[in-house]
This record gives sequence, C-alpha cells and structure tokens, in this order.
Amino acid sequence: WYFTDLAGSLQSRFYFDSLAEKLVFRGYLNEKDSGDPDLTAGPDPLNILEPNVLSEDDLADLQGLDSDTGTAWDNAVETIYDLSRNPLEIRDETRLTDADNLKSDSHLAGMRESPLATIRMNGVEDGTLKTLAELRGELTTAQQELRRTARQLFNRRNINRVGTAEIRAFFQATSNIASLTAEITELEDDLQQVYSHLNSFGVGSALVTNPALLLKPSDETYYITIAENNRTELDGAAVSLHIVEIIPDRYRGALKVIEGPNAFSEKITIQHNGEFGGNTDDLYYEWWIRDATALDVVADEVLDDGTLSEVDSEGNSLWQQYIPQNRASEQSEVDQHRGLHSIVFEGRPDVTLADKLVLMRYRHVDESGWNLVPLDFTDAIEEWAPGDNNAIHAPFQWAGAANSPQLQADGSKRYIPQLVMGWVKRILDRINPYEARYTDFFSNESPALYSSQIQIAGAPYAGAVALNPDKNVIENTGLIELYETVLARAKDLTIDNSSNAVSTDGINQAILLAATRLAVLYELLGREAYSDAQDSTITVTEDSGLSQVAAFTHSFQNMEASLQHEELALLRGTDFLKSYPVYNRLFWNYTKGLGEAAYNVNYNIHDDNGDGFINEDDGRAFYPQGHGDAWGHLLSALGMHYELLQQPVFQWNARSELYSLMENVLEVDYLDEKTFAKLAASKA
Repeated sequence: WYFTDLAGSLQSRFYFDSLAEKLVFRGYLNEKDSGDPDLTAGPDPLNILEPNVLSEDDLADLQGLDSDTGTAWDNAVETIYDLSRNPLEIRDETRLTDADNLKSDSHLAGMRESPLATIRMNGVEDGTLKTLAELRGELTTAQQELRRTARQLFNRRNINRVGTAEIRAFFQATSNIASLTAEITELEDDLQQVYSHLNSFGVGSALVTNPALLLKPSDETYYITIAENNRTELDGAAVSLHIVEIIPDRYRGALKVIEGPNAFSEKITIQHNGEFGGNTDDLYYEWWIRDATALDVVADEVLDDGTLSEVDSEGNSLWQQYIPQNRASEQSEVDQHRGLHSIVFEGRPDVTLADKLVLMRYRHVDESGWNLVPLDFTDAIEEWAPGDNNAIHAPFQWAGAANSPQLQADGSKRYIPQLVMGWVKRILDRINPYEARYTDFFSNESPALYSSQIQIAGAPYAGAVALNPDKNVIENTGLIELYETVLARAKDLTIDNSSNAVSTDGINQAILLAATRLAVLYELLGREAYSDAQDSTITVTEDSGLSQVAAFTHSFQNMEASLQHEELALLRGTDFLKSYPVYNRLFWNYTKGLGEAAYNVNYNIHDDNGDGFINEDDGRAFYPQGHGDAWGHLLSALGMHYELLQQPVFQWNARSELYSLMENVLEVDYLDEKTFAKLAASKA
C-alpha cells in the first residue's frame, strides 16, 4: 500500500506491506532492489542510487502524514529513520547502561562496531589488553636500559674506554624503544577505534564517497583498496584487490527525475546521482530552474563567470533559484541548502504544471562562493583546489541532463539542463494510446488489452472523471475523458483562473500540448467516420452467410432508410438525437434486422465481455461513441486550439518541444502547428 501524498522517490521506497503487516523502507539502484536478478545488468544511461537512508526531510515528510505528534506512527517512523542511519546498531560507549544506547547523532550506514570495541563494550577480557600491558612493561625495561647505557656512554671518566660494542648497544636500544612505541600506539589506536568498514557479502552494496574528501588538498594523492572474494564463505574463490585512486576532479554527475507509482501525482522528485549514499548533511546544494525553451537559447544563458541569466533584456524572469517549501522557513541560508541532494516539485502551478529545465551545483558547507571550472581544464590540481572561505571559491561544474555537456560543431561544449516534464505532460506520457495504463504487474493481474485506437479514445467527455490510478478505474476510462479532465484542471489553475489568471511560456506550452493530444484523438474519430462514409461495401466471407444479400445490404440498414442516408449520417450525424454517449451519431445496429448481421461483419464485432452474446454491449466496447459525424469530430478537434486562441492571456509560441528519454533531453517536432494545419485541411 503506497502513501500517495509522498513524492516520487520516497513513495516508491516507503510503503506498507499489508500481508506482513509491516512498514517497509528499501533502497534502489536504477529502480531495482537488491533481490532483482537484473541488478548488476547495465550500465544504465544514468546510474542512480536511491539509498535506504532517510534524510531529515524524509523524516519530516513521513511524520507529516499524521497531523498529530508523538503518536505510534511518529515513533515507528523515527525508529526506521534511526535504523537507516545506523543499520548495524553501533552502540554509544558513553550510554551503555541506558535502555536505548545506540548512536543516533551520526551517519553510520556502511559502518560496524570494530571487533575490539565490541569486546570492550561487552565487558569480555581481551588478549589485546594483556599484550598491550606486556609491551608497556617491555618498553619500560628498554627505556631503563637505554638510560643506563647512556650514562655509561657519556660518562667523562669512561669516555676513553667506550668501544664499538657500547655504541652499537646504544643505537639498538634506541631502535627497540621506537619499535615498541609504534606497536603500542597502533594497539592503543585499535582499542580506541569504535568503527570498522562494513564487511559486505553479496550484491546490493554500493561504494560511496565521503563528503570530507571535498576539503582535502587537491595536490595530494589518495587511494582506496577494495578486496573482492576474501570472505571465508566463498571457499577458495580467487581473491582480487581493486585499487581506486581519488582524483582532484569533483564529480559533476547528472540529475535524475523520479516519478512515483501514481501517474496522476503532482509531486515529482529530482535527485543528483552523486548523492554520497545519503550522507549529505555537510554539503550545500543549489538548484536553479526555468521554463523549458530551445536549447540554443539556454546555451547563451549559462555564463562563463559561473552565473545564470536571471532576467532577459525586457525584464522577464529566466533562471530562478528553487528552494523547496519545507526549506523556505529556515532562517539560515546554509540550512536552506544543506543536504539538499534531491528536491520535490509541488504546490505552485507555475512549477508543477509546466515543463522545467533544471541545473544544480554543490559544495561543502565549509566552502563559500562559486568558481566555474572549464569543461576542458588543463591543470586539475589548480582548478579543483577546494575553497577556503577566503581567497579561493568552491570549484564546480553544472549538473544537468545525462547527455550534458554536448559537443558542438565548432568543437566547443555546452551544458544541457535536465528536463522535468510538467504534470500535464507526465500524464499524457504515461497514459497514452501505445502502452499499458497500469504497470503494477507484481501485485495485480495483467493489464487490459485494447484492440483499436477507437476503443482507447473512449467515450465522449461529459464532465470531469476521477484521476484515480486504481486498475479498475484507469482502465475503464477513455483517453478523451482523461485528457479533457487534465486540460480543464490545468486551465482552471492558470489561464481560466478567475481571481488570478496565470500565463507563462511553460504553462501555455503544457496546455497547448494537452489540446493537441485531444485534437489528434478527435481527428482519429473524424477520419474513421469519413472513411466509413466513402466505402459502403461490407465484408463478405463464406462463413458470414451474406453472400446472397450483400448487393442490397448495408451496415445500418435497419436504422437508415437508404445507403445515401447512412453516408450522410456518417459524414455529419443524424437529426434525431440520442442520449449519452451517442448523441447525434449512429447507434450500434442491434435492431434485430438483416443490417445487424452486416454490422457485425463490417465492424468485426465479437463477444468482448465473454457473456456468450454479441450485442450492443460489445458494440459499445469497440466503438464507445457510436458511429459517424465526421464533421462534428473534426469541429471538436479544431475547437481544442480555437478555444485557446480566444483566451485573452494565452499565447501560442511556435517552437519545438523538449522531451526527456532515459534522462537525455531531446528536441522533437513542431506537432502543435502541424496538427492545427492538418485539421483545418481535413475539415475543408
């Protein structure tokens, strides 16, 4: 059971298992969990880790699902929060006698108690302590011996009798003391050590970067060694050591758009794929957004000094910094940005409805300022020197789409922002004529299969329908009804808002896209009716039994007086009105005459609902709006655009559309203008 009020990523990872009656919180790598057989397949165009670590923002969102405080729900969520940050339950040595003695003030995912710390906290006598005591005794003896040797060596009365053996003994004693001191120091460090790195077994673990590395000098070299197959359980598997060099360059990464299971959710998550395993409390993230526009235009707005153009020459807003609703109330600027490796678009219609372009940059919280590093730098040590809050600003490069930066014909490179498709486009994209509307195959039966685009278009729009992702709802509602409802909601929130009409390029483009998709569906119905009117013949086979009467039988013979009347009804509808969903169109011909057989054969009607009969219920399933009225359907198609043009605040700007495919941002065709012109020609 999913919590639909949560944003995309958290909604997928945190849910209630009704069978086990437990809350579940899990992590994903490229939207696959650790038990997925394809977990290690890839690589994907953009690898994204959604760790099983709750941030403080996640905790607040989850506890906000219950308006009361201090409830069992709050306690359960906080328990999961603590476990996600300390999954192996490392104890706090200063609170061993407390009932709750686990450390809760640190990010300890990927860590475990060191073996010596566990022994010490469990009160078990350890041989290491005995060894340390023996070494300290040996050190004391060696130091006493060295002092005696030194007194003899430097005694003036014996100075003439000192030989090589005495000098060698002095230096040997000094060396012994140094060795014992080093050994004692190492043992003392081991005894004081509380944490050890996680000793992982199997797939499902990820190596992530420590944010503290951002402050390390860029002219020093660091390495990490990973041992593979060194567990005793692997019974002699080949052991390999992988040495990873930490280079000065900071990971630019890219932005991933994460949608939730609910196709109608207005909330959507954008996450940087360099998420440091969720350990981002010491990182400062800055997010910038603007309405989607041509990539050539955006290229000129990313300036060489590391800033973005915030207004154009006419004072119109371009790039603006985005701070989520839950961070806006923070008094400190650092707290508004701290740990913000992912953001959620919600609330504001100008953000949620319209397509947005997004760029992001990050630094350590102890750094200040920004220094844009060229994409083709020559000296990594100099360019990526960490900021020091004084003379050096924090080095960065903009994170955007998976196909950013983009190489140009002149050899230069330019940033490509990530595209976050607006609420309208996301619904049109996920609920379309070509794919299954319901994709939760794990917990539900197979999706519905439709035999034709006419069937998918569905019944006429008679009012808003429920935007409900339930299988039994979404699969029994036609696209025309769904798209009309989405369009009406978008217009009511923006250009048709009686109190505060809102019109931006992004909003206009989103509304125009929905209108065009609807126009295409109405055009489909109109062209089908026009095609029927042009061909009055019926299909005759040996099994149809119509071979003897085909010459004078037509599909609507019992309903229309002649073939001419039938053709006219298919072209412009009938004068006699019926109820929803047929209105002035032709009913499904089940009037128990010869035309019924011709109708079944011509339109290939069969027992769709499996009740053993072929009747009007089956006809309605295949042709939800009845038949005919090509003129009316084409008028409806053209009306989608004409209604917008009559709206005083709406502006139609001819431009290509941006589309995000596998996190790559692409420019696609001018569908709106082509559709409008084609419809006008068809109607004419």
